[in-house]
Amino acid sequence: MGIGTAAGAVGPSQPAMDVETASKPKRARRREWFAPFEGPFHVLWWIEEGSLPTVAEGVARLARLNTAGSSAHAFGFREIFES
Repeated sequence: MGIGTAAGAVGPSQPAMDVETASKPKRARRREWFAPFEGPFHVLWWIEEGSLPTVAEGVARLARLNTAGSSAHAFGFREIFES
């Protein structure tokens, strides 16, 4: 089993450290550019090994997390359910 996420990933051509360093000044000013977001903005769920989650599946699970709360179907980092 693996874990699915609707968040983006860092590709092999750009190490995570480079992304963190380059984005830090921009992230510090994010409150100037974005309105506060109410509700969850990420979602996790267990997937079968070898499967590839779709964006549509991530959006649907995020909507379910927002309306029904954490469950084995969709959860956040604070409450991880067994696979």
